[in-house]
Amino acid sequence: MPNPITAIHNKLAWLLEREKATRKEYGWLMLCRRTISYVLAPVFWRRTFIIHVRQIRDSAELNEDDFKPDIENWSFLNVSSHEEAARLEAQGFMFRYWPTFDNYKLKYYSKLLDEGATALCGFAGQELAFIKWAIPSTKAMRNVTYYRPKIDFSRGDRYVQGPWTNPKYRRMGLFAYNSYFNCDPFLRSNGGKVIIAPVWDERETVRKAIESIGYKPYAKAKVTRFLWWRFWEGEKPLVSANDKG
Repeated sequence: MPNPITAIHNKLAWLLEREKATRKEYGWLMLCRRTISYVLAPVFWRRTFIIHVRQIRDSAELNEDDFKPDIENWSFLNVSSHEEAARLEAQGFMFRYWPTFDNYKLKYYSKLLDEGATALCGFAGQELAFIKWAIPSTKAMRNVTYYRPKIDFSRGDRYVQGPWTNPKYRRMGLFAYNSYFNCDPFLRSNGGKVIIAPVWDERETVRKAIESIGYKPYAKAKVTRFLWWRFWEGEKPLVSANDKG
């Protein structure tokens, strides 16, 4: 576990980052709306998700120099267990307790590892610059997320979630670079053919980023939470079902 003071500092930094980003991109009205939603979140929330699909690419067909960001001491590190994470943290590579959009309570990433998920990380030196998660099975997906997209791991569907870029390294192409040269090779090595990825409809920046590298929206679904009950309200196609995959 990190030092409590460090954890509190990271949490406050995350809240201030979200406040500034929301106010800048959407204005005061949306900031007020999201503040109210944040306060009510322990009791009730309702969200719409856009489900995307993309063919997994062979990175050998791409020129890595066309995508590699100008960042010194860059490294990809993929982690699938707490033991691996602890060894990396002992070397200064921390991600389990980093306050990202999904990990704002500093516990969710540990839960993902408990379920066998793999953290697909990019580090600038020892600083976490990018992270995305590959979920290994339908059972794991149901244990770590409210989302219930139609997915068949046996036929090569793969599920990823939680792409996050450190604000310090945004607008440097890290999402595309990680997708083509870390995520895709990892998923291909495990028999993956297509990636399924739900995105909260209010995360417009993430939606634009994934659609810029070939993800296609094909359905939408709603999730409602009231106290401890959670409801996934099915999928409604946005386009012909033949466009999936």
